[in-house]
Amino acid sequence: MYVKFFKEIEDTDRAGGKGGALARIYGKLPVPNGLVVFPDAFDGDKLRPEAEEELLEKLKKLKGPFAVRSSALAEDSLNASFAGEFETFLNVMDVREPIAKVYKSRKSSRVRAYSKAKGLKEDHEMAVIVQEMVQSDISGVLFTADPVTGNRDLMKGNFVRGLGDKLVSGESNAQEFSLKKPKGEYSGPGELEKFSRKLFKFGRKLEDSLDVSQDIEWAIAGGKLWILQSRPITTFAFHDPVTEEWNHSNTGDFLWVGQEPFPSLMTPGTWSVWKEWLDRNICGMPGIGNICGRMYINGSLFITMLKRFLRY
Repeated sequence: MYVKFFKEIEDTDRAGGKGGALARIYGKLPVPNGLVVFPDAFDGDKLRPEAEEELLEKLKKLKGPFAVRSSALAEDSLNASFAGEFETFLNVMDVREPIAKVYKSRKSSRVRAYSKAKGLKEDHEMAVIVQEMVQSDISGVLFTADPVTGNRDLMKGNFVRGLGDKLVSGESNAQEFSLKKPKGEYSGPGELEKFSRKLFKFGRKLEDSLDVSQDIEWAIAGGKLWILQSRPITTFAFHDPVTEEWNHSNTGDFLWVGQEPFPSLMTPGTWSVWKEWLDRNICGMPGIGNICGRMYINGSLFITMLKRFLRY
């Protein structure tokens, strides 16, 4: 199958960063229905005839107009968001040409420059998302942690009236708001207050489902709150491939325990050996971490495993 609805996707990695996240949260939160066109659906920069036929058949089960967005396999990761780098098309009915343009945008000069800055390959594998369009009364973003200060006890966001492209382009001045954990106390304009508790609840659920602090795009239409997409907050990345800075404390709210046998800074070679031997993701957590060049053990992992063991 070259094309799958969100609910059909099991291999979320193959759907790209954005498509994989939508597949994971679809059905758990109010996400507009849609589908993913996988990278192998393309021959050169065009859809294969059999992929186009499959796409058109599946589109009969969706309601247009549509939003067509990129979902590169390296996009919306902890290290790189590619926000605004690939093409996006809104309010389209015939999606074939927009899909081709989104796919082709992987070769643009701005994508190559961003990839180089992030230490990534310039040749991107690209999936493409086709999603039912939400005609927004209000559009906004929500960071489930403060992206400026790193404060994980405070969600920060902003919004504009109408479609979200006005927010991205800077065409409209955004209004700011905040939600304080753990209860979600709201501070901001009154027009959003009645949606604040649900927005806070959705934000917490996305953090739990996707295992890391999130940058969420949302919309309100006809009195209903929708989640359009969600990605990791890249300013919290644990590794900068350009500067080779490591800080696993940015990966989540874990108890990191220093190791007396390794009191000094590790060389990159030493870290690569320990990482190969011990870095295993168990219970959704990393086993070891590198914080400013020193090795730490994830104490939260052992506490979680002990609690699970004691249940039996």
